[in-house]
Amino acid sequence: MGPIASCTSYRDRLLILFFCIGIAAPLATMRSLPQKDLRAAENRDPAPWPRASWTWAGLAAFPGEFDAFFNDHFGLRSQMVHFRSLLHVVLLRESPKPNIVLGKHGWLLTRPEKRLFTDNQLQQWLHVYQERQTWLKSRNIRYLLVVAPAKEDIYPEMLPNRKMRMGANSGREQFLSLLRGNTDIEILDLKPLLLSRKSQGRLFYTNDFHWSPLAAFFGYQAIIETVGKWYPSVLPPLPTQDTTQDNLKVTDGNLARAIALEDYFVDELPVLGSIPARGARAIPAPASYYPPEYATPAVIQDVNNGILHVTVKDDPHLPTAVFFHDSFLMRSRDFYSEHFRRAMYVWNWHPALKTYWNTAWFNPSIIEAEHPDIFIEFLITNRIYESVPLNDMRSLIEKPAGASSR
Repeated sequence: MGPIASCTSYRDRLLILFFCIGIAAPLATMRSLPQKDLRAAENRDPAPWPRASWTWAGLAAFPGEFDAFFNDHFGLRSQMVHFRSLLHVVLLRESPKPNIVLGKHGWLLTRPEKRLFTDNQLQQWLHVYQERQTWLKSRNIRYLLVVAPAKEDIYPEMLPNRKMRMGANSGREQFLSLLRGNTDIEILDLKPLLLSRKSQGRLFYTNDFHWSPLAAFFGYQAIIETVGKWYPSVLPPLPTQDTTQDNLKVTDGNLARAIALEDYFVDELPVLGSIPARGARAIPAPASYYPPEYATPAVIQDVNNGILHVTVKDDPHLPTAVFFHDSFLMRSRDFYSEHFRRAMYVWNWHPALKTYWNTAWFNPSIIEAEHPDIFIEFLITNRIYESVPLNDMRSLIEKPAGASSR
């Protein structure tokens, strides 16, 4: 064998060795190296081991179920996903996920939704909200619909190009115009307010789609000012200077987490801390309000469990309220509680089921049981596009308070 053949043989063997190592490494490290929790990283549960079944249907399903299990559990998965995302961002200057946009100055944004609603969809929206309004009005419950803007609505200049920016005609504006023209629901659109407050501080995280604590505080002030027009006994909202402020380093923004680059996209901004104690206190929510899959004694007794939160204040002159909200309102609930004799907060995201457990953001059974003076529905722009509710009040009323919507 000549020197050239010997060299070629050596390179081939080296190539085969590296190939075998690459194939074996994920299997060898499947149990030894820690992997990211998919529940946190991708907002879903990892695929389970295939079910044992000797039926024809079970055997036919096994390859697909095993493939899903292996894809979620093989060794070095999180490291490979992280490296792939890094290549996309650093070398290709593009997002590894189509629904997330690499913005200017290190910002991450959700790709703006430009789809308009059809006439049938708009009629379904109108039907749902007219039914809600009629049902609440028959019980002398005031209805306040609060619509929070998306990050892209407030910072369109951070999108990489003008083509992505929303025009004056959007699904969001269709939705608001529809309700304003065909119902007398009190609608509080927070977009104009936040656009006017941009100079007072950053209103959204750079690595997350949530608004900042400062924006949440501005929203709180606007909501309480609206409630105060109905009930003069309600205390005026706190001014910003009455809260403590600290700097927070945010390393787990949900947009950064979705592309496995939490360590690359880091944000730091002031956060609002504690508020002066003014009398509101938390109490356990009634057990019957919880979805059955989540109603354990430990959860029910935990007044800060997240999914249901109840506060009371010893002032008979204050109104009562039920809030239906999502994570945008989670960190500012204590601000609201000081303005109500009793406040029930229902967070629609179910931490255990990883889904929304209240059908179409409305649960008549809880509202009926509480019979508040005010029902406040807090809706963010992104939710308007996710699905048009296809429910009617009869089907909702027939469900118990804690029934899951799956």
